[in-house]
Amino acid sequence: MRFNEYLKSCRERYHLTQEQLVQELYNTDDSFQGLDVGTLSRWERGMTRPSIRRQIEIVRHFQHYSKNVFPCFDGLSHDDIEAELCKAGAHNLLAGNKRFIFDFPSYIMQVGDLKMTHIRHTDDVDRLLKMPYSLHQRMMGAHMKLAPEHLKAWALDPRNLFLITEFQEQTFGMLFALRLRPEVFKRVIAFTLALNDLDEKDFANLDEPGCILSLVFFAYNDQNAVLLLIRHYAHLIAEQESIEEVGALTAHPDGRRFVKRLHFKEHHTHSTFSDIVSYRGSLESLLLNEDVLKMLFQKDECPEDSF
Repeated sequence: MRFNEYLKSCRERYHLTQEQLVQELYNTDDSFQGLDVGTLSRWERGMTRPSIRRQIEIVRHFQHYSKNVFPCFDGLSHDDIEAELCKAGAHNLLAGNKRFIFDFPSYIMQVGDLKMTHIRHTDDVDRLLKMPYSLHQRMMGAHMKLAPEHLKAWALDPRNLFLITEFQEQTFGMLFALRLRPEVFKRVIAFTLALNDLDEKDFANLDEPGCILSLVFFAYNDQNAVLLLIRHYAHLIAEQESIEEVGALTAHPDGRRFVKRLHFKEHHTHSTFSDIVSYRGSLESLLLNEDVLKMLFQKDECPEDSF
């Protein structure tokens, strides 16, 4: 999707004329002083394009008509949104933060050779869980280590997101995130509730407000990392109506740098295991920023062939 298409569809969705939208933007944000109908018309036709800062403010303006971070995306499926996201833009998010991504030779595989799926849709769950369980045990202190039965139950729960990428039937990447009730999420990232103490009632159903807590992100190379990031962003956008906050737990220095690159804010350090840090952020802080807008609205300039 190009920004001009998004702009026009949103304006029409909320029954605004070009004159009305120009006036509203002019009245609510100083950066739109001097904006006229001719300029807006050129934006909608794709002849010119507003700056990224103005694009962000336009999306934010449409939030007055909707509770969503990205208004006018309701009705699009996870797959629809994923198809709109630029892989090169996701790759840019990894720049300088890739030491937790192994450098398995990329030339032997293409993105089309990779298979990505929710682990609950596979027939070999126990084998596929061995690697994430081992990684989690090594990277987390005792307070946040998971029992194997918990990891398996949560991986199979449709409320949670547990993605794996495979190449020739071997696991090459994974992303694991829990969907928690807001009050439970706050306790976990404050380290007043251990992961192993979570039970069924602590997870948020898909039709009620929830918070997304990322626990594992791992990939053997950039291709796998990019596919996982793209799917994760598509999930956040598609489910935005019911997501209140997002967070992450990490004990790895490179993981800390990476989650900050994704616009998380450091929240709390465990009083006993000082190397475990929790991060939190609003859904808007993660989605409505320059990096994501470039991924979402500049796909026509995206060098997808490099992946």
